[in-house]
Amino acid sequence: MSSSHPGELIVEPVSRQDHLIQVLAGVPDPRKPRGRRHTLAALIAVAVCATLAGAKGFTAIGQWATETTTHTLTALGMVRGAADEATFRRTFARLDADLLDQVLGAWSATRLAVINGLRIISLDGKTLRGARTGTEGAPHLVAALCGTTTLGQVTVQTKSNEIPAVRELLQFIDIAGAVVTLDAMHTCTDTANTIRTGGAHYVFTVKANNKHLYA
Repeated sequence: MSSSHPGELIVEPVSRQDHLIQVLAGVPDPRKPRGRRHTLAALIAVAVCATLAGAKGFTAIGQWATETTTHTLTALGMVRGAADEATFRRTFARLDADLLDQVLGAWSATRLAVINGLRIISLDGKTLRGARTGTEGAPHLVAALCGTTTLGQVTVQTKSNEIPAVRELLQFIDIAGAVVTLDAMHTCTDTANTIRTGGAHYVFTVKANNKHLYA
């Protein structure tokens, strides 16, 4: 796969699903050749699409494959009918998880949100539900998203807030040539300077708590 800077507008001679299948073809198949009904690339591609559609486990992935159209399955390389849950479960249990993560990460990087040749990076903070342990509160993270791709995230330190965490995150992700969007909490000079130093542009929300700029 040819390399492209994340800030460049990517022009591909193939469809998105064909590009995904081409990338997945580089993942070694751990299965024995005998008895294979579906290619490994097709199984992973269907699982990726099912997960993007909300599937959270092998049962849901198998159900998505069964309920989707023949045209969709064929476009994803699954030309002999839908694979069942057990096939997905057995196959993924034998895959090199780290390698698969690297391959899917490389593919995701080509799917970044690009408008008029510029990446759009949104920063937002969320508390992880259900992650509270004992007397410790649930972690609060600030993440940088480009489309559906997470570029990075940092933990908001106890007794602190999102503002310094956002500046920390901006220091170690590539924002050159991008447009960074944040909510009104981050509309301040220091954060603007951090973004401009990184070679990016910003879109801030201005509210009444920033009286002079709001006026």
